[in-house]
Amino acid sequence: MGINKTFESRPIMRILSILTFIFIFSFSSIAAHDGLKNPSATYQLSSDFQRALELYENSDFLEAARLFSEIQTVEAQLFTGKSYFAAGHYLMAKNFLQRVPSSAPDEIRDDALFTLALCDFQAKNFGASLDLLHRLKNNGYSENLREEAGSLYTQILDYITTEQRKSAFYQSRLDNVRFDIVESSFRRLNRAEGLALVSAAERSLLVSRDSLALEDLRNWADSLPDERDDVVRYAPAPEGIMYNVGLALPEFDITEPEYAVSQGLYYGVLMAAEEFNRRNDNRKISLHHHNPDTELGPQKAVTEFAWNHNADFIIGPLFSQSAYEMAEMAKRYQIPLIPPLANSDDLNFHNPYVFQINPTSEKRGIAMARFAVRQLRMDSLAVISELNTPGAIEAQAFRQEAERLGATITHFFLRDFASRGYDVSDVTPWFAGSEQFIDTTRYELRKVDALYLAFTGDAAPTLINLIMNNLEATRSNVTILGNQELQNIDMSAQRHRRFDMFYTEVFDLNMERDEVKLFIEDYQNLTGIEPNMFAYLGYDVGTYLFQTLEKVQNPIHMKRAIISQPRHRGLIMDIHFNRDHVNDMLKIYEIKPGGDELFNLREYRERKAEEEERRQRRSN
Repeated sequence: MGINKTFESRPIMRILSILTFIFIFSFSSIAAHDGLKNPSATYQLSSDFQRALELYENSDFLEAARLFSEIQTVEAQLFTGKSYFAAGHYLMAKNFLQRVPSSAPDEIRDDALFTLALCDFQAKNFGASLDLLHRLKNNGYSENLREEAGSLYTQILDYITTEQRKSAFYQSRLDNVRFDIVESSFRRLNRAEGLALVSAAERSLLVSRDSLALEDLRNWADSLPDERDDVVRYAPAPEGIMYNVGLALPEFDITEPEYAVSQGLYYGVLMAAEEFNRRNDNRKISLHHHNPDTELGPQKAVTEFAWNHNADFIIGPLFSQSAYEMAEMAKRYQIPLIPPLANSDDLNFHNPYVFQINPTSEKRGIAMARFAVRQLRMDSLAVISELNTPGAIEAQAFRQEAERLGATITHFFLRDFASRGYDVSDVTPWFAGSEQFIDTTRYELRKVDALYLAFTGDAAPTLINLIMNNLEATRSNVTILGNQELQNIDMSAQRHRRFDMFYTEVFDLNMERDEVKLFIEDYQNLTGIEPNMFAYLGYDVGTYLFQTLEKVQNPIHMKRAIISQPRHRGLIMDIHFNRDHVNDMLKIYEIKPGGDELFNLREYRERKAEEEERRQRRSN
């Protein structure tokens, strides 16, 4: 399960290249001006250059860059930089583009400058990008170049946030650019902010700047409203922007059982990215993979994403342990980290850059408490859990939420069952159906509507079975509540007759939905195999994140937007962070003789009404 250790050489990378680059309008095509769009129109091509150019046109950018870099011409230097840019390697691209001499032909020199501006934009060095574009829009070698540079210059000024404007203002070396940054900021600011910005401009701009223009800015700032509303308005991204998304998925040999986990997630995310690219002609997603389980560890993967790909956010790693190691680095680089399977309760503790798709134990306990009190209308509850396990966190969360909602926790057993040989004989008598089955000198029966079995780990099935065997022996009819461990217990016909049983679960796959059928068809066309649950998960996570990005346009908004989006109904799971950093969408399943079913409140209440009617008839 997962991505093969020969990942780079496998067809999966070729598919990635096709799906994420062949459709890319991107800035690399904007940077191909006039004769350079077809270099043979301006100079004689060598056979090596022609071979490299064919690779470039076929989206094999890294191999094209390698071949171009071996050719000792200024044109090859330019196209080496353009190839690295198209591959998302902005530092390498700048390294070669900056070697193009100022004495180069005008079209080559300006194409290099334009692509440098794009590199700086993608790397979020907005001040440097604006400086280059300002130069080109005024002094570019052709009218077409001047128009493109001017258009992008204006789009960037509209796109960047207030925080990004401040950085760009101090990064820029041109007074005219600083002036434009200030001027374009006013529609977002209140009067006090506008006047402060003008003061900064007056201190920073050279005295040669037109004093009348500064006076106009001051008057404009003075006329701004005293207050602005707090509604976040997302400016459109410049046409051709490429969003860089990291995939931190481990690689496994095809014979290993974990192979399908990473592989399914990868293809699912890939299909979500392809859909984004089809919907957006002028904005594209590029996926970059790194294995977090190398000898250098998960932190190296974050560093690679930050420095070599300028990742806007990272999907992965798979599980909590690697996520722990990546989380601090993600915070340091301010890159949102979205592990799809990690569910540790303290992973995002004090870390605003970690977003957990898989609900934690705490979330599961809260969800079950709300279900018991609000939907089952129960007010007397009990809990049994194992000490020092995630289940204990689940149990505490259940207790706190149930009590907050007005229910009473009649019994709360948090024991180290492992140290006592999993002996549960002293906790189950409290839930007997009658006093005749217990020692009344030791136990007093009290009303208990439901018993929450909050067990996790390898011992969970053993403990659940032992407890339910004892409950059956004492003729208990208490409602059983649990987590996903409950679905793995073999329930006898007697248990089905005696107990109502419910558990929380993240996943819900309805094979009859049209969206699911379409996904299966597309997945088979792409991979030749049936999707597994991890493929659905990867697609749901990718779709949620890419639709969020589609809405906010500027990735700097993602940290806030991820937790504020409305509920997303995916193929296999729902996602809703509800202004928290952990997804809290959990489904409730009812265990039935014919198979587990999503809980149906109406059907449940009708069934209970019928049972009560039969009970009353028997009593009469």
